[in-house]
Amino acid sequence: MSYTIDVLILFADQDNHPTETERGWLEDFKKFLEGMLAQVLGETPNILLKSDNDAVSGANLKDVAVLVPVLSPAFMSSGECLDTLEEFLVSENAVESRVFKVL
Repeated sequence: MSYTIDVLILFADQDNHPTETERGWLEDFKKFLEGMLAQVLGETPNILLKSDNDAVSGANLKDVAVLVPVLSPAFMSSGECLDTLEEFLVSENAVESRVFKVL
């Protein structure tokens, strides 16, 4: 199956604290992951960040090849994050081998 989103990084907003001079650590993680995967794959992957305040519908989740949830206390207390994770796991194309947890 062809996916339009190679990696979706799912996190709670309070886990990504940008400052006036620096990006949040999840933005740095995304940039690092893009660079590493580009070297391995020979092309730049489509990686998206999704916080608990962003809307991703079930139809969009079917277009995600790999989900990377950042399992923090804030994530675990966010109903929106947990709902998105559950929706991905119960989608018809999802298998647990496509979920890579970050603690």
